[in-house]
Amino acid sequence: MKTKTKKVHFYKGCSDISIFNFDEIAKTSNYSYMVIGYDGYNEVDFDETMAQELWKKIYNDFCKMGNDNTSLLYYELLDQLGYLKMRKLFVLALLNQLKFFKKPGSILKLYFQELAKWRYKIDPKNPLVDELAKMYQLVRINDNKIGMVESEIKILKDDEQEPMSLVMQAIKLAQGLGKENIDTKKTTVEHWLGLYEELRITNEHKRRNAA
Repeated sequence: MKTKTKKVHFYKGCSDISIFNFDEIAKTSNYSYMVIGYDGYNEVDFDETMAQELWKKIYNDFCKMGNDNTSLLYYELLDQLGYLKMRKLFVLALLNQLKFFKKPGSILKLYFQELAKWRYKIDPKNPLVDELAKMYQLVRINDNKIGMVESEIKILKDDEQEPMSLVMQAIKLAQGLGKENIDTKKTTVEHWLGLYEELRITNEHKRRNAA
């Protein structure tokens, strides 16, 4: 008797995903945090392609709603870095397996198709060894891009004197708004951005009154 795979449900927008989950995905590209109820400990089976598509929508909505350009740029760079590192991981695994194929066949087409999804396109008309050399060169270019993005993140961190962790942001927000605490696992991204806007308005009023 086959065991049925438990159906999972995904977060659909900034109004339901917590800022904690959002932050974890942005930092680690672990799309398990797109699954409702995922606690960070137990493994969960899910459609990663669907999770990534929903994450792109949530991230785009976050960028439209957010007002802190530095924070947006930081998350954007983290997202880009996660993609580049993941691409390198998958592409190298495929290329290293292709080195052992001596004759053309239908299975090669499957490898070529998978590589093309990561923008590594092999010309089947050319000798495989020559095409693999080109692909490994592209991997080195990808490494350079990773280095550039990491440098941009470092510069951003230096300029901001190290961006605050999510926990510290929550503490500062709570202090600024006179709240007891802010639970990042229960606070949606939409609410989180609303709190930042509320703090901005509060500080603006304070500056005007002090003038």
